[in-house]
Amino acid sequence: MKMRGAVALSGTLGYELDAAQLSDADKQAVKRQVAFYKQHRELVQYRTFYRLESPFESNTVAWMFVSPDQKEALLFTFVILGAVQPEPHITKLAGLDPQQTYVETDTNKMYGGDELMQLGLYTTPVQTSDFTAQVHYFKAKD
Repeated sequence: MKMRGAVALSGTLGYELDAAQLSDADKQAVKRQVAFYKQHRELVQYRTFYRLESPFESNTVAWMFVSPDQKEALLFTFVILGAVQPEPHITKLAGLDPQQTYVETDTNKMYGGDELMQLGLYTTPVQTSDFTAQVHYFKAKD
């Protein structure tokens, strides 16, 4: 899922803007962001946070949140500066159950917890501008 403003969704949600000045498209985007935040609020505010990639070491940033029972994980990845021809990038996740199978809910792709932590996930987005973000939500398969 690509989402502008994904950084604002990693903590407590808030906007610094005049809502009366928003276009209809921006109002719809805010509604989607608030709905997403409400759906994942407990995971983002109260669960284990992992900083995976630092913006001071490369052009990518990644962090994630994992539930205590390791059944849910929310991964945020960011590219700071866009590139004409971006290199493939792999993000290695943390804090998952290596024996568990996880489903990425947007794509329905299945991954092993050990696979996501040892081999990683390709997270290079199609970049149309600087400061692009992706959000990946993983849920343990029942």
